[in-house]
Amino acid sequence: MECAQIDRELIRKGDKRGGRKDAWQRIKIDRQVVAIAKVAGATMIISDDAGLCQTAKSLGMQATSVSDLPLPDSARQWKLDLQEGATNAAAQAAAGAEGGEPLAASPAAASLPPSTLGGVE
Repeated sequence: MECAQIDRELIRKGDKRGGRKDAWQRIKIDRQVVAIAKVAGATMIISDDAGLCQTAKSLGMQATSVSDLPLPDSARQWKLDLQEGATNAAAQAAAGAEGGEPLAASPAAASLPPSTLGGVE
């Protein structure tokens, strides 16, 4: 019902597309999303879809992209306390996680072409 009212109002104003140049199917879907959000009581649309945000704003809702949301302190990357002499995970993996031989010296690796091993023979 909400979506039909949106369409009816825009047609009455003489611009059923609401100023958008997108494909009609895309416009209809964006209107349906906004109509459902309004009926559910939402006051804001959060989306990286510019067309959806434009539709929401034109219909009186707030809209923002995910990248514009503030990042809470709990979601920020922690400071990594790396100490000098700490082992590098990649070096450990190349040497064999349990202190074994490096990949290039293993019997399974010996049968692989050099390009597979990054040029190591």
